[in-house]
Formats: sequence, structure tokens, C-alpha cells
Amino acid sequence: MSLPSSNWAAGAFRGAFQKTFSTIFYSRGVSARRRRTRRPAQQISLESLEPRQMLSVNPASSGSGASSPTDSSNIAAFVSQNTIGILAVVPSAPRSVVAVRGNASLAVTWTAPASTGGSPITDYLVQYSSNNGSTWTTFTDPVSTATSCTVTGLTNGTSYVIKVIAKNAVGISLPSVNSAPVAPLAPPLTPTFGATTSTATGFTVQISNYNSSYTWAGTATASGSVAISSTGLVRVTGVAPGTPSTATIKTTRTGYVGGSATVTDPSADYTVTNSNGAITITKYKGVGGAVTIPATIGGLPVTSIGDN
Repeated sequence: MSLPSSNWAAGAFRGAFQKTFSTIFYSRGVSARRRRTRRPAQQISLESLEPRQMLSVNPASSGSGASSPTDSSNIAAFVSQNTIGILAVVPSAPRSVVAVRGNASLAVTWTAPASTGGSPITDYLVQYSSNNGSTWTTFTDPVSTATSCTVTGLTNGTSYVIKVIAKNAVGISLPSVNSAPVAPLAPPLTPTFGATTSTATGFTVQISNYNSSYTWAGTATASGSVAISSTGLVRVTGVAPGTPSTATIKTTRTGYVGGSATVTDPSADYTVTNSNGAITITKYKGVGGAVTIPATIGGLPVTSIGDN
């Protein structure tokens, strides 16, 4: 019985069979004889096998010296007269596993194994771990040969790694390399605003959906500074009168995607001049020729409106 040494699976069969038996199958499969070696490995009964009958062998338990990522898995083979033919082995490991965060979920994609082992892939097993691989949970989903799935039922803000295992008729592959750690996150809180009020050096605006469970922060253009009160009142200061300024307000919270929205100072529609407490508005403009002029700016009454 001659098997090519360049093939690890052939080496596994050589170890499984030749270390234990010298076997001859007659063409009609009527009889067989065997001779035990001095160092018997695990005994495998071949006496009941007929030519072309299927069998499987676990090389790791047969005394084989073959070395392969799939040495611990079964090999499908057939016996035909004097020949043992390898039909299939388990697949190689899936590759390039990527996880993308969602709300209490991860969208996972991967690349199919480089080798199916000679038998079509029938399913993929997806497992996740929240302790960097110390323990694993198998995600329950329908049998599928698709190279993507969405793992649900996860905890927002907790980091997970993912691995994928391929399956064919012979058995399962070694697991893929773990994905990079990813934490699912809940949807963001996007700020919304009420009406703005112009001041001498900026403007104020109330956050309509203020929630103290979030951390709030802001920046402003035109050298403006932003302060947000515990009730959600945004105060922009440090802006020259009549200078356009836009504030960007952001929300953050553990386990949530960050939110962001902008609000613009309406004083960009006119120029404000403060002369010893006398507020004058000039150069006003507006969509369709209309613009709203406040009665007070920075607590001071508007005393005059100049030429447009």
C-alpha cells in the first residue's frame, strides 16, 4: 500500500494503517488477512470492510506521526481492492473575521476557508467571547453557508471578540483567528434645540431633549466659547457683535454612539453696535427680505435700527 508522503492526510493514513496492519484486499473482497507489528498502535478492524466501503480514521488517535491543523479530525476514505483512497478531510479555518458594532449586536463578516477539504462547506459556527477568549459562547442561528451574520443579544459597551468555524460532511475546522475587539453601542442622542436668543457677544439656546445621563460639550466658530448648564441651556460668548457663529453640541455616554448637532447664531443676519449701552442694529438681511430683530441684546434694549 503506497501513499504519497507529500500529503499530510496520506501520512495520517500511513500511520493509522501501516503501523498497525499490513493489509491485502482481494479483488472480490471475500477475504482479508492481517499481520500485527511489534509496536501496535490503536487497533482498527478491517475484516468486515468490503472493497469501496467507506470508513473514517482519526489520525491523532491512531499513532500517526502526521502533523497538520486538522490532525484531531476525521478523514473520510474508501477501500478499493489494494488501495485506500482519501475522499475528504475537514476544511481549513475561515479567514479575515471582521466585526462591526451595532445596537446590542455585531455584524460579522469573514472569508471562506482556502480549502473545503474536498467536501462542500455545509455551515459556519460563530462564537463570541467577552473575556478575550477565555470562554466562548456559540451564537444560535440557522444553518447557513453565507459568510456573514449578525450576532445579537450582546451588552452595549462590553467588548467582544469573534471567531468562526467551518463545517463540512467530515467535521469541523480549526477556528479562525479572533476578530479585533469591538463593543456594541446603542444609538446616539442627537441634540435638538429651541429658538435662539442673541446676546451682545453671542447667543443662548435651550437644548430641547437635554438628558443629564449624558455628558454634554460644545465648541463654537468665530472664537466663541460654549457653556452648557445643568438644565441644558447653551450659552455662547466671546463672539463679536453681528458676527456669524455656529455652535456644535456633542453627547457622550458609555455604551452609546456619540451624538452631535449644530445650531447657528441668528445675529449673522445683522450687525450689532454697542455704544455706551446703546444698541444699534444695521446691515440686516434675511431670506425673502425679512429678518427678526430682537427687542434686547445682552440685556440691553435695541435703541435704533440703521440703514439696511
